[in-house]
Amino acid sequence: MRSILTTEQVLLILSLGVAVSHVFPAISTPVTHITLARFMDFTYGVWGWCYTRRLPTKLVLCTKRSIGYKYLSTHMYGDILFIPSQSKYSISRLLVVHIIALFNSAVLAIMTAMIAGTTYGDSSQFVLAAALVSLPLFVFSLFCFLVDILLFATHLDWPGWLMLMDTVVMAFVCSLLWSLRRTVSIRNYETLHASQRYPMNQYPLHRTVQQSEPTNTAPLEEPVSSYKTDNH
Repeated sequence: MRSILTTEQVLLILSLGVAVSHVFPAISTPVTHITLARFMDFTYGVWGWCYTRRLPTKLVLCTKRSIGYKYLSTHMYGDILFIPSQSKYSISRLLVVHIIALFNSAVLAIMTAMIAGTTYGDSSQFVLAAALVSLPLFVFSLFCFLVDILLFATHLDWPGWLMLMDTVVMAFVCSLLWSLRRTVSIRNYETLHASQRYPMNQYPLHRTVQQSEPTNTAPLEEPVSSYKTDNH
């Protein structure tokens, strides 16, 4: 049974999915209402955090957009920032790995699109470059999840759990890329050597051995008998 999708198309779909999932943490609170975690009256994101308290009117106070949380108090109620895991505020600077992973995933998605839709898919060097790009993306995806767990523990929201899924998907993408690189190398090797072979019709099926004819075609002279007998 023939497969519906080729290996190149599967790689493109998976890499695009990883790139899209890395977008959600990058545009989290306070950029949008997407949150990495929720705890008490706080919502957390890559670029800062917001303080929300239910009152007759909903009050939302957010920090300026920057990487890393700071020990700030809300001016109206005197509440301070609480990190769910009680980690140090300096650890929140590691959230920058989400931005690095986003750019890395975008590069890999572009490369897999070129492999699937252009002649770069026949270049073992280009496929090798894509495979090398996929390795740090696997590490960054895993690092994103570990940092999120370290900061927010069990209060992690769905964008953070997507990083765990990305880690598993990237392990599969890496193995596919290295397998594809080997396949392309073998295919190019066979194509190169097949083009150097001569067609079979240039070779005679049977070789006939021609017997050399003597240069002197004159007939042999009949021998003359020199033996004589006396008749009595």
